[in-house]
Amino acid sequence: MPKVKPSTKKSPKLKKALKSRESNIGKKMEKIRKETEELRKEKAEQEAFLSKTKAEKEERKRLEELNVEKQKELDELREQLKQKSEELEREWKEAETAPCTPIIGCRKFGEEGSELDKVNGPCGVTVNHNNEVVFADYNNHRVQILNTEYKCRHAIQLDGFTHPFKPRDVAVTADGRYFVSDDSNKQVVVCTEDNKVLATFGQNEGLNPHGLALTRDDHVLVADENKNCIRKYTLDGKHVADIGSTGSQPGQFKSPKAVAVNSRNQMVVSDSDNHRVQVLEIDGKFVKFIGPDGSGGASESQPPAPYGVSIDEKDNIYVCDINANVIANYDSEGKFIENLGRFQVRKPSFVTIRNETPDTPTMVVTEFEQNHFKVILL
Repeated sequence: MPKVKPSTKKSPKLKKALKSRESNIGKKMEKIRKETEELRKEKAEQEAFLSKTKAEKEERKRLEELNVEKQKELDELREQLKQKSEELEREWKEAETAPCTPIIGCRKFGEEGSELDKVNGPCGVTVNHNNEVVFADYNNHRVQILNTEYKCRHAIQLDGFTHPFKPRDVAVTADGRYFVSDDSNKQVVVCTEDNKVLATFGQNEGLNPHGLALTRDDHVLVADENKNCIRKYTLDGKHVADIGSTGSQPGQFKSPKAVAVNSRNQMVVSDSDNHRVQVLEIDGKFVKFIGPDGSGGASESQPPAPYGVSIDEKDNIYVCDINANVIANYDSEGKFIENLGRFQVRKPSFVTIRNETPDTPTMVVTEFEQNHFKVILL
């Protein structure tokens, strides 16, 4: 019987089954491929995270070590500063309690209180037409006039204003009129020695008066800390001009504290927050800086915190430096001469020059925080 060869032809059902199987296998392989790719990504992210965490730990450790090192340096600096402060405090106490000798030439007057001959926040100081020292006793709400022994001869006390009278600075005319910058009521008060108010001005102008001065041509200059300018008035209180503006350019100011006038009728302004002193013509034209920014002076002498300013009969300039605790002295051209009052004054606020006799010039300095004033022989 002859052999029958098996048929190689696949049936339709088998073909369909094989095709379905191949499709299922392909789908499973694609799924496995995607899952493998996701696992690779997750692994890479984990490795990156671990690497970043390790770097962060190392950086944190480095910063902690650096912080410990810097803290040690800071502690050392604090200890040095403490020792220096204690040393300076000892020097100040020694200077304050040391007896005044002709070499030192310094006398201290006043102590804190409200009674006559006592002070509470002494500010602006000047000399009146009788060669008497006059100063603003700020927190006692009065202006004190001193006799030749530097004792209170009379106190100008004013009332009737919206707020208690608080004098910041004072200037006196040759005929005995007192011009006082009133900090509480934001005005300038013109009065007589016997407490009679002649006029007030500036209170409705947004004025914040600080130092003031009288010019050679019968005007009043007022340092205005609000508008950062010098306000110019006639003696009867009529506003004439605002000199300067806010800024650091020549002729601009930041918190001007005081103003004085020389024999050439030029104004000298302590431009406090600009850390400089400026000289201007009476019409506001800039002349020069005093110190390293100008034609004269030395860098170490530039007052870093200028406050009160005064000018003597030879046009020499005296500037209170409340940071360096000295009175910086310049000649009439602005050239630095010397620092006065070292270890004699502390936080000097305002200054004026007075001749006790024709041959005995003195410098009178108020110290607001110390509640007294010093008379220093020049």
